[in-house]
Amino acid sequence: MQKAMFFEEAFKKGVLPTIESGFILSISSPNFEDINRKSDPFLLEMISYSGVKSVIPIEGGVKFQAQGRKMYCMLEPSPYTEKHVEPTYRSNNTTGYMPFRFKDCTTFLTKDSRFTVLIPEIPHNCYDSFTVSFPGKGDMCILYFMFDKDLNGVVLPFIKDNVVTILKKSLDFREADASNIARQFIDVVKKHTITAETKEDGKF
Repeated sequence: MQKAMFFEEAFKKGVLPTIESGFILSISSPNFEDINRKSDPFLLEMISYSGVKSVIPIEGGVKFQAQGRKMYCMLEPSPYTEKHVEPTYRSNNTTGYMPFRFKDCTTFLTKDSRFTVLIPEIPHNCYDSFTVSFPGKGDMCILYFMFDKDLNGVVLPFIKDNVVTILKKSLDFREADASNIARQFIDVVKKHTITAETKEDGKF
């Protein structure tokens, strides 16, 4: 089975309604054309979802009638001017926003001190529906399939390696930093992935 494809391609080919569960990774870049925003963070958002009832096109993206959990990883450049503002209090129209406070996050510097990394330890739950926007200029959105029954041993390690590649090739992170960020981010995803057992145990 195919392991991954670009989200907008999956939508155009009619793949999305056929996928019962999976992961969607969105990477949002700052607006480099706006002098006031070019030092904003990069934001990674991973959605673990299951139980798709319908997929509805909306302006600029897609609405899923499904249960989802959103996990985040924010990469704040050292010149970012709003780094002392709680992420949940920043403008939600920027890549500096995520619905968490500093106390919810594991925070660390990259080895070269170019970025502060914030990874919330808890997910943002979407009980009935969630939306996914098509990527804008400089952004990326990828659909990962549940291509193997071994989630922790096969699927998530594949996704982690893919995140490392993206951080290195697209965002210009060094190998050590890319590997460390991806490992810590996917460790959180692993803890909060939605499975059939999760729903049956009422832990969602």
